[in-house]
Order: sequence, then C-alpha cells, then structure tokens
Amino acid sequence: MVTLSSGFCLLENKMKALVTAIALLVSFGARSATVDCNNVAEFAEVIMEARQVGVSMPKAIELANGSKLLEKIIVDAYEVPHYSTQEYRSRKISDFRDSWYLACFKAMSE
Repeated sequence: MVTLSSGFCLLENKMKALVTAIALLVSFGARSATVDCNNVAEFAEVIMEARQVGVSMPKAIELANGSKLLEKIIVDAYEVPHYSTQEYRSRKISDFRDSWYLACFKAMSE
C-alpha cells in the first residue's frame, strides 16, 4: 500500500522532472513559439493527482520555481474540490489533464 508520504515523494519527483522539461520548452518557446502540450497536460495531471491525494497548495507552488504557467495550472487544480472516491478523483484528474491539453493546443494553433 502506498502511503500519503511515499505517494507524495513519487508525485514530487514526477513534478520536478516535468517542471524542468516545461521550463526548457517554455524558454525555447520564447524563440520558436512552441510549447509541448503533452508535457503541459502531463504536469496538469500530476498536479491534480497531488491535489486529490492531499498535497498542500504551498508545497505544489514551491515546485513551480516561479513559472507563471505552472503556477496557473496549480491554482486551477486547487480551485477544484477534493473528492473522496477514487472514481471521481480519476475522472477529475483526466478531465483536468485534457482541459489543459486543449487550452495549450488552442493557444499554439493561434
């Protein structure tokens, strides 16, 4: 069984890797006008998963390293209620991921 503490460590490592990847893409995006929407969606998924298992918002914000995009994703995730059943959590996580992918895709298509 994964405890909240060990589960958070896994999520934290995943978030740190995604923060690094997105930061690199966004810095290249300033020059090439592209951002990898798959990475944005994956970060959104991990953040919502963290939200649903009880990770505090200050801890999540800390991992954004000042990235306004990542902070926006985190704020959006924490505006969503915490659900008690796995079914609702899973649905909310996938919906949140897909909504961020869609928003990114639309922004890159303009």
